[in-house]
Amino acid sequence: MKKYIYGAILALFLALVGYCQYEHHQAVKYQELYSVAAANNKAYESDLAANSEQAKMYQLTVDQLHSSNDSLIQELLQVQKERKIKDSKIEALAYQLSKATRRDTLRLKDTIFVDSVNIDTLISDKWYSLDLSLQYPSTIAVSPTFKSERYVIINAKRETINKPSKIFFIRWFQKKHTVIYVDVEEKNPYITIDKQKFIKIVK
Repeated sequence: MKKYIYGAILALFLALVGYCQYEHHQAVKYQELYSVAAANNKAYESDLAANSEQAKMYQLTVDQLHSSNDSLIQELLQVQKERKIKDSKIEALAYQLSKATRRDTLRLKDTIFVDSVNIDTLISDKWYSLDLSLQYPSTIAVSPTFKSERYVIINAKRETINKPSKIFFIRWFQKKHTVIYVDVEEKNPYITIDKQKFIKIVK
């Protein structure tokens, strides 16, 4: 009889251990999902801030990419499809929209309006050149060239999920998650980044 009682106790104990392990696994899983969701929320707030020199990277699964209504994500997926890249091979996606602007003023002598006068001039510096050609009587040819030199640094930081406490030792015990920062430095002073999005694929 004792043998059956011990067997039942052992079975109950193993079942309890298995249940505790399952609940622990589920708790860790949901904690990770919450952590990633909080990081994505910070990335969204970073997008709204429109800081061209620093952005926060989204962390999305491939399934989340395909179910997203974000037009930029859909365009990125279309490029992926055109290049025949499999979902399993994607590590990250990035998008940047930039523009180049420079205004030049060129003073022309009255002789330009004399019959059969042609003028060719070149305006240039390290980042920009403009080839301007004026051909009598009515042709103006303009060939601007901009050079872009852009540095991109990606780094991960551990941050508190909620607003960090002002008391330093309380911050030690606050829950943290990993936020991925993307620092962008464009050297050309005539080029500005209007919009950007960076996405890390979560496997």
